[in-house]
Amino acid sequence: MVSDRRERVVDAALVLIGRDGMRALTHRRVDAEAGVPLGTTSNHFRTRRALLEGTLGRLVERDKESVRALGGADPRSVDDLATMMLRYVERSVTVNRALTRARYAMFVELADDERLGGLVLAGREDLTALGSALLGAALGVASQGELRPRAAATVMATVEGMILHRLTGSEASPDDHATLRSLLASMEASTAPR
Repeated sequence: MVSDRRERVVDAALVLIGRDGMRALTHRRVDAEAGVPLGTTSNHFRTRRALLEGTLGRLVERDKESVRALGGADPRSVDDLATMMLRYVERSVTVNRALTRARYAMFVELADDERLGGLVLAGREDLTALGSALLGAALGVASQGELRPRAAATVMATVEGMILHRLTGSEASPDDHATLRSLLASMEASTAPR
């Protein structure tokens, strides 16, 4: 099926970027990585820019899948959410390591590109909305409007920092859970009725 082959191509592009960096992204190398006939990537994505756009779209999709895979029910407490977020950090640096490295490589490379950088920001907004929903559930906040502005973005930045430190050689800290819990507890306190 065409869509299966297209997905294979963009997944291979993510592996290639995550393992070998942005310069490795060529149609020929993606074909080889995907195990598809030469020219397949070009058939789906005529230019490198189109390939980047398709790969970025798949990255956002995969990131959303990763968040959803964290587990069933919404978190019922800041402890639940801190535990869920640490599982996300761990998966990001183990099972999804190549995907995580590809994300960072693409974000850095595309930051100054108006069109593709805009897609990066749109994907981040989607993930922030997911994070905001999880945060609202953990804090028992019925309306996202009750959350402090940018609360989910702050939590996401903290998690991304933990991931980056782990990717660059730092060990997991026994204080990571306490750090996240403290951050979440301060947000919980700011949403409590006065």
